[in-house]
Amino acid sequence: MEKYGDPLTVYLDGYLHDIHEAEELMLDVFAYLFTKKPRIREGGFKAYLYKAARHMALRHKSKRRLMFSLDALTEESDGQQLAAEVTGKTVKQITNLVHRGKESLRKLLEREGITNAEP
Repeated sequence: MEKYGDPLTVYLDGYLHDIHEAEELMLDVFAYLFTKKPRIREGGFKAYLYKAARHMALRHKSKRRLMFSLDALTEESDGQQLAAEVTGKTVKQITNLVHRGKESLRKLLEREGITNAEP
């Protein structure tokens, strides 16, 4: 772990785009190797380690894609009126801000690999 931990974390971050998840998954990869003790040919540890890490990263990435609707964030009927009163803006301005915020959030989620966020 001392020799390969940091480089493996960076490698996993390339798949997950979340350094904290990459660190946790790096620990999971080593835990898997320590508990399963697979037969690895002489000089093949690094290749096996990265292959196992890639496999685990892809599985992890596919599991974290949750379905949700961004519209659920503003479903309350008085939510926009209340926000307008608090900020001193019109309901139309709040509606536009919410729309732009959802679009920004959608782009961030897509950059993280979450492409199934409903409009």
